Amino acid sequence: MPLLDSLNERITGVNITMGYPLRLSDIAVLVNRIAHLHKQSRRSGNDFIFFHEDVKDLLSHPFMRLVNAKQCDALSRYMAVSGRFYVAFSKIQEICSTVEQNDADNAGSGNSASLEIIFQPIPASYTGEMLVAFLNRILRFVEAGLIAESPANRCRWE
Repeated sequence: MPLLDSLNERITGVNITMGYPLRLSDIAVLVNRIAHLHKQSRRSGNDFIFFHEDVKDLLSHPFMRLVNAKQCDALSRYMAVSGRFYVAFSKIQEICSTVEQNDADNAGSGNSASLEIIFQPIPASYTGEMLVAFLNRILRFVEAGLIAESPANRCRWE
């Protein structure tokens, strides 16, 4: 960059990020929404339930729509019609499976990446290392969905 080349060598500690904070990036927003969704989740009998606003916020993220718009739409429709305050993980699995089956019945049209991986319940017994592994699986899942959607969207988390 011409500006950096013209800086005096005696000047140190220059911020070259151009002021764009990481916390505003799409991936940081996605990670925050996923974390909030799981932080607010509760066990209900043998199932986990998620607050409907947290699910709605996550489904409205642009990456989720790119990964699997059909499942986002089906889950959003269910929440709008049911009017439930919480969405059970078992219901999310059922809806995602139905969409996958419909896609398979229609000669594989649509994206095969299932969003249910994001909603996998996190047991209280998870260690920090297990949480990092869980988040890594989700980021790789999103990455694979973005690559499958469009080669122009490629980004790598190595």
